[in-house]
Amino acid sequence: STSVMLEQMWLKFDIDRQLFVTVGRQPIKWGSSRFWNPSDFVNQDARDPLAIFDQRIGPTLVKLHYPLEALGWNFYALATLDHARTGEEIGGALRAEILVDKTEISLSTLLAKGEATRFALDVSTAIWRFDLRLESSLQKGVKTLFWRRVGSDDPFMSIESFDRKEDWLYQIVV
Repeated sequence: STSVMLEQMWLKFDIDRQLFVTVGRQPIKWGSSRFWNPSDFVNQDARDPLAIFDQRIGPTLVKLHYPLEALGWNFYALATLDHARTGEEIGGALRAEILVDKTEISLSTLLAKGEATRFALDVSTAIWRFDLRLESSLQKGVKTLFWRRVGSDDPFMSIESFDRKEDWLYQIVV
């Protein structure tokens, strides 16, 4: 069957060539890992690591980008508009990309009503001919169901679901 999706459509402009604004549906990917990105908070769907092309459609955002070119630093502020019917439902994300010699360090956060609170650290560097990457996230309020084994010896009758909404969950890719 044939389906049509609007992958991206945005308007981009600048304010005094210092603050760059992008409004609309736009592709975005946070994190330095190739297959699994625990710090890619803004996309609603996780990337399929086996897909040849990333077929996710971009989220609807208002993105502010403030670069400090002399230092090689970038700062971003985002308003996430997907699924927001009122002003209270608009989420916010912040990201700082800081360059120190040949190492890029990124710090990110996403805060949205009804969503998990998320923080991330992303480091990428080069040693000789090798690229080294570390990407990690810390989240609280994750809605994913978890499964655990309980008392019975029968593996099919001894599994129950539980949530970890009150726990801080840590993910890392190296």
